[in-house]
Amino acid sequence: MACVELTENIEDPCGPNTAGNTYLAIAREEDILTIPAAGTGTSTITTDIVMKPGKRFWEFAFTENGCLHDENVNENDAIIGTITTRFRKDEDKKRTAFYGLIGQKLAVIITDGNGETKLCRRVSFRPSHSTGENAENDVNQYTVTMRYIGSKALFYEGVVPLTPGA
Repeated sequence: MACVELTENIEDPCGPNTAGNTYLAIAREEDILTIPAAGTGTSTITTDIVMKPGKRFWEFAFTENGCLHDENVNENDAIIGTITTRFRKDEDKKRTAFYGLIGQKLAVIITDGNGETKLCRRVSFRPSHSTGENAENDVNQYTVTMRYIGSKALFYEGVVPLTPGA
């Protein structure tokens, strides 16, 4: 990681700090034409991602409070990001999509409870399915763990490309 000189104080923001994540969209990295760089000296992309012709991001609806994004630095100073998401109910559409994403490198866009949108790159996808009862509740869900190593998530202010690229 590059050394950074601190040039200003980090203030405590005003207003509520809403926990959790509210939005998730996924695209295969090979379907993306360009991802703009973050602005100089920032961690924010301010312009739109451009998709290849006919390609787009796909939205995934998850259970309430069912998406957790963690980003940590390990003892070797490598960034390790994890997005753990729960989806209700075992269905053919989900099973086909989830298992089809195994082994692919993905771009994932998530929006947190405060409305901040982030882009995670080179994400791998691992689904697991659970049904039955446990000590806490009855379950019939997929738990998907997505992981990325090396690059921090960047804030994203562009439009999420949900219509196919031209």
